[in-house]
Amino acid sequence: MLEKELIVSNRLGLHARATAKLVQVLSAFRANATL
Repeated sequence: MLEKELIVSNRLGLHARATAKLVQVLSAFRANATL
């Protein structure tokens, strides 16, 4: 299993539109994500 940790350095976090796009991309894979 491949594991990757990403840190968002923006103090305001991820914008809803960017988060939705990330979820859309991840849904193409067998992936688990915690946001």
